[in-house]
Amino acid sequence: MLADQMRRLAEEIANAYEERVQGVAELKENTAGMLNDFKDQHSEMTQELRTALKAFTASLDAAEVDRKNATQADLKAMGDQIRADLEQFVTDLDAAEVDRKNTMQADLKAMADQLQADLAKIKPALAAEDAERKTTTQADLKAMGDQIRADLEQFITDLDAAEVDRKNTMLADLKTMAEQLRADLAKIKPALAAEDAERREIADQFKERLVSFRTDLSATVSTFLGEFKSDRMEAAKAWNDILSAIRTAGGTMTITSPVEVETAVEVGTVEEAIEEEKETEEAWPEEEPEAVEEEEEEEIPDSEDLNAEILSLLEDTPEGLRMVEIAETVDVENWRSLIPVMRELLDLGEVRKEDSTYYIA
Repeated sequence: MLADQMRRLAEEIANAYEERVQGVAELKENTAGMLNDFKDQHSEMTQELRTALKAFTASLDAAEVDRKNATQADLKAMGDQIRADLEQFVTDLDAAEVDRKNTMQADLKAMADQLQADLAKIKPALAAEDAERKTTTQADLKAMGDQIRADLEQFITDLDAAEVDRKNTMLADLKTMAEQLRADLAKIKPALAAEDAERREIADQFKERLVSFRTDLSATVSTFLGEFKSDRMEAAKAWNDILSAIRTAGGTMTITSPVEVETAVEVGTVEEAIEEEKETEEAWPEEEPEAVEEEEEEEIPDSEDLNAEILSLLEDTPEGLRMVEIAETVDVENWRSLIPVMRELLDLGEVRKEDSTYYIA
């Protein structure tokens, strides 16, 4: 009776062992498939992000080119209009000058004709009054000549004054137009500077979102692999406990320990996966490598004490530190253990991050 029970127990143990070996093989195959699927999805996501970034960059460049072309076209049109106005003004001024000279010559000719007519009228009277003309003194003739000379000099003076006023008016108009042009350019410059600042701010925000996504994705992968490793170790420990119990009972069946599960693919970092696809590109900012190593996570000191120590360290280091340098200074062997700690400090606004360097906020 006892022998039959022991035989059945041995058969059940053998069957359980076979099922366990089959389960481990299936678990190994499923794990390899899951990791391969995860790698494919990660590659697709990386390609989509890169495509979106290139499209966004191309859109920004096209908008910048259009803005510059539009601004240059507006400035060119404004310059052409001012040049045309100046040319028209000079043309009108030359025409007015020609008209003025023609008018002056006509007036002088009319005065000469009138003078000749007057002289022609005077000659008969002079001939009739020859005796009276002879008695006319040289002083009267000189006075008449002086008066005519004075009238001509006054006419020339008034003409010069009018020319000076015309030139001053033209210079004042040109100065006003130049000042207006400078004022228009001064109004345009702040708008151009604001557009450049807005474009740079959008690019910086997109860059920060990409860095945050990569960090979160790396932390998620590390957590997933850590949980998988812990589950595998617990299963191996349970199996070893069963073997120990069987050996203690004096069983004669030889059962070997389960073969340690090894993944069919090599687990790399997110940084390495991206770098394999873009060996010649430099668009991504530098980041701490998120390598996943087969080792036990070290015990981290008290969270509040560690936070205080990190904040004090960053206050004493204005030039900033990378996460590896922080871990080395605070005696944390595995710097990856600081990922959730630094993320918490970033969320609280205690520290700030530029590229892969941390600074006190």
